Amino acid sequence: MRLYRGPTAGSQTTLVGDFTGSSATDTGMTLNAVTYYKLVYLNAGVEKKNRVVSTYCSTSIALVNAHLTRALAAGADSTTCNRTFMDTFTGWLTSNSRTSNLQFATMADFCVAKSGSAISKIFDIGTTRLPRGGDYTPTTPASTTYNATGINSKPAWVNGTTTAQGYYGSGRLNTIRRKTQITLFAAYQKPGTAVFTPLAWGESGGMKMTHTAGSPGTISCQLYDATQSKTATVAVAGLATDVHTAACTFDGTSLIAWSDAVAGSAQTGLVIPSPSLNPPDALTGAMTNQTITPFLGSGSASLKYQGGGYVFSNNEALASVRANAVLDVALPQGEMTSLDALVR
Repeated sequence: MRLYRGPTAGSQTTLVGDFTGSSATDTGMTLNAVTYYKLVYLNAGVEKKNRVVSTYCSTSIALVNAHLTRALAAGADSTTCNRTFMDTFTGWLTSNSRTSNLQFATMADFCVAKSGSAISKIFDIGTTRLPRGGDYTPTTPASTTYNATGINSKPAWVNGTTTAQGYYGSGRLNTIRRKTQITLFAAYQKPGTAVFTPLAWGESGGMKMTHTAGSPGTISCQLYDATQSKTATVAVAGLATDVHTAACTFDGTSLIAWSDAVAGSAQTGLVIPSPSLNPPDALTGAMTNQTITPFLGSGSASLKYQGGGYVFSNNEALASVRANAVLDVALPQGEMTSLDALVR
């Protein structure tokens, strides 16, 4: 095979060299940028079919480079891509042996596609690791805007109305299955005392994480095991309008709500996985029926895909959001504390 490189998808004129086997080394690419490669198949030294691929080249780990490659190719605004923070976040995953547990991680630092300040997509690094997930898509881009200093002088997306919901999947539905543990995590700031739901999955027979209305309100975590729902809560400290983190964890036995890395009392009694997965529970067996499919979204406590559209039954989106994340493990206290500090 023969390898060429170039600066654009339409031009690869610099010969890297010929090679056999499954890999080639190039030391001449531009660092911290996308390089385009044309791979040419040779037959008796004659060039035959070829294909062009692109990759972001940097000193970051492969996951970060793959994420930048994917996001930039899909129209991300490069000025919103913070590779330094991506290195920090993936370093936290590595040091805690949580990379394989990451399902979703959405932050404005991880690249945003936008027109002016209106956001059409926020790229999810968990989806780079597991492509079946899907990036975060606002339902009304004009109502979900980018703010480079939105929370603690750090990037955030701003849901300007209660109906500025969003969904993960982009056509891929039912993205949380065959799980027996879970962590939902969010960092955000509400402009007032109204309810805000950072993350939810499915309808009443699903799971949801909500900062309830009030001053300052509580963090409420609800999970369904096919026959019953349990709700764990924890009081929010300070003001409702302070910067907060919220989390829900289920370790197979205990459902716990967290506010600013402080755990509430555990709720027990959930049976997950449900016997024979019939009926299905929210984590291990959630699946579609003929008309309704659950999906992961934000801004509503009840979510379903029905009739070819995303249905949000509640208007609970008003907030600035720093991060949403889902892991298929229940984070312990130490990791919850360090994740809280890292994201803020």
